[in-house]
Formats: sequence, structure tokens, C-alpha cells
Amino acid sequence: MYKKDVLHYFKQTKFVAEALGLSHVAVVRWKKIIPELRARKLEEITGGKLRFDKSLYGNKDTQKPFGKLNHENQSSD
Repeated sequence: MYKKDVLHYFKQTKFVAEALGLSHVAVVRWKKIIPELRARKLEEITGGKLRFDKSLYGNKDTQKPFGKLNHENQSSD
């Protein structure tokens, strides 16, 4: 979900923040594509007027900064 679409729907960042129970600053810090869990919640809150687009978030494995752990190389400590 794009931040611009959310702001267009709610008109102000403070209304987005209130709807999600977040601080205004948290919403301001969002990038072009908002966090996935927030997008899912906004779809629910708006009754589908804002739509969660799974394709914007890609594969979960590609979102991890360091990839999958190789447990064969991990110590048992």
C-alpha cells in the first residue's frame, strides 16, 4: 500500500496515526510503501477502501537483511 494513497484517504497524518494507534512521527517516517502489517490493518479499518497489495511486499525471504541462517554453521551454545 502506498503512503500517498493512505494520506489521500485520511487527509492528514494525524488521522492515520489515530486510526492505527500510532504516533504522528511513526506515520511520518513511513517510506513510499507503508509497513505490511499497517497496510493489512488499514484495509480492515477502511472496509476495503484501501486495499492491501501482496505484490508490493515481495517474498518474505528476500526482505530479511541477512537472509536465512545456515544452522549447520551455528554453534550449539
